Amino acid sequence: MEEEQEIPKSVIIDCSTAALLNTIKEAGDITFYQRIQLAYHNMGCSLCKLWAKHSAKVTKMMKNAFADGEHKMSEEKKEKMEKKMDDLFI
Repeated sequence: MEEEQEIPKSVIIDCSTAALLNTIKEAGDITFYQRIQLAYHNMGCSLCKLWAKHSAKVTKMMKNAFADGEHKMSEEKKEKMEKKMDDLFI
């Protein structure tokens, strides 16, 4: 029988590091090695995987909210976004 290979400890990251890497990934770019670390972590951590999904949706909503170059949101737009976020996280 083949021996199981052990995962190098340098690939294993904690939840706070995974959250940071997810945020950096959305804002810019992470290295290939960091992508491997993040993917490995998210395979085993359903909460971080869910957080990454929700975070990506919030980032997309924010980009769409400010797509027209305006830096102020109307009250109507704020209420719509709050409703979407409530629906997303509840």
